[in-house]
Parts: sequence; C-alpha cells; structure tokens
Amino acid sequence: MTSQVDSTRTATGVKEHFSAVPNRLQDDARLKPRDLMTIAGILRYARSKHWASMSNRALCTHGRCEERTIQYSLDRLERSGWIRRVACPDAPGSRSGRLIYLTWRSPDADCPPPRGPLHPPPCYPLHPN
Repeated sequence: MTSQVDSTRTATGVKEHFSAVPNRLQDDARLKPRDLMTIAGILRYARSKHWASMSNRALCTHGRCEERTIQYSLDRLERSGWIRRVACPDAPGSRSGRLIYLTWRSPDADCPPPRGPLHPPPCYPLHPN
C-alpha cells in the first residue's frame, strides 16, 4: 500500500523544491560557511538542472550579504572545482549573461573529485581552558 501523503507539499498545497548539497562539498576545508549559502542560492535557481543563471545581486538577496562577499564566494567555489562560470550573453534563460555549471551534476561526470586534497576542518574545544 502506498502513502497518499506528499511530503514535498506544504500545508497550503504548494510544492516545495529541495536541493541536495553533496557531503564532499560540505566537508571541503577550502570553503567557508558562506560558500555553502552561495551554493544553496545557486541550487535554488538550478533546481534539477546542472546549470543556473542568476545575478550576483539575486544571490545577495537570498544569502543576505554584500555583493563582494558573493564574488569572493564564487571565486572560491570555482577555484576548488565545484562550479564553473561561463559567459554566454545570448543563452536562452540567461538572466545575467553567464551560466554557472554545477560540476558534480555535470552529465559527463559523476561527482568529479574536487581539485586538490580534502582535509577535515580543524577542531577547536568548545570551552577553552
């Protein structure tokens, strides 16, 4: 017997969209917490696609930060191999004149390893003695 409950719908009946962030991306010590928020913003626009198009201003709105913070975050994400930015002003659906490709979702790669080694983040005591 199958359940009649759709867990992706809210109480008002609106379908929610979810985006999974790979564990390896979350554990990448080269990234800052802000970069995970930036990825979450990109995933909001990408939905199930392996690319998205949005302005830095839109990412600022969702991430509640300044545009320069988004620029730094996008640079770190690209340097570490998680995204690839491509300028294409004439692409259909491109709002910003660029597309951001999510490399782990790329059709020609099955979650490619990021460039460079992954190291766990440093651990600090909760209460220094």
